[in-house]
Amino acid sequence: MDCYVYYRVAPEHTPNARAAVTRLFAAVVLETGVRGELQWRCGAADGVPEQAPATWMERYDDVPPGFAARLDAWVAAAGFDGLTAGPRHLECFAAAPAATDSPCA
Repeated sequence: MDCYVYYRVAPEHTPNARAAVTRLFAAVVLETGVRGELQWRCGAADGVPEQAPATWMERYDDVPPGFAARLDAWVAAAGFDGLTAGPRHLECFAAAPAATDSPCA
């Protein structure tokens, strides 16, 4: 299962939010071995982060059972309080099973 967390960060909170993500990723890798990756939404194909506030996304690949249930505690310990513009949204996905027969074949 892979998990994605997206949220918005106002420009004035970028340095502190970046530090919180670094602390979060350190705790997650220490406890689970999973390395998080930070991404952010770019403007119209220019590669520059969108402005005021920017959408950030944390990506966690191949997470262990119980990962999603423990994430809130790691986030709180990392010091995210007050750094996001609105809530954090968590979505997890698993690989789809291989199709055996196509109804269109």
